[in-house]
Amino acid sequence: MEMKVDGASRNVELVEGISLGDVLDEARVKVLGEGRVITRIEVDGDVLEAGKQDELRDRSAREFGRVEITTRGTDELARETLLELVRHLEQVEGVMPELVGYLEEDKIQEGMALLASCCQMWAVVQDALSKVGILLEWDYGSVEAEGKTVSEWLGEMEVTLRGMNEALTNRDFVLLCEVLRHEFSPGMRSWQGILSHLAENV
Repeated sequence: MEMKVDGASRNVELVEGISLGDVLDEARVKVLGEGRVITRIEVDGDVLEAGKQDELRDRSAREFGRVEITTRGTDELARETLLELVRHLEQVEGVMPELVGYLEEDKIQEGMALLASCCQMWAVVQDALSKVGILLEWDYGSVEAEGKTVSEWLGEMEVTLRGMNEALTNRDFVLLCEVLRHEFSPGMRSWQGILSHLAENV
């Protein structure tokens, strides 16, 4: 088997019984030790998506002729991810006037659809932030941004989300608008600063 990592050839020892999964796992460990992560895998010219990787990993490595791996530096990937999250939150903050307007005009269906989209985006941000923390081995209980730890900022947003949920449960759209206007929207603005600060300090 021929293996290339970022275009450079790597030796692969095809011992008896070694599987494709074994080869890929070893490659992951090696590139991680170099401060990089795998972002793309091609096997015999085909991109190996996550589902396909699970399907092929138990097959003998000797069945395949060429593996090409593309990597990114962990710092570079984390920084790019954080800045992408900033752009997502800019979009969320940008639709707040429209969202509040829908609710105040009693266009509840339109407002709820937009609110669901905003909450989904925040969930994406939280998930990505967690993965960045794992990648960089950050402890958000001690990493600070904008005068507080990241964990404290996350806790404040959880309080805001609970307030929104209570307003929704009680169908109190006046209160929901107040929370969106005075807590959620400013929170999105604060998080843009937090994520930008983290990106600058990767």
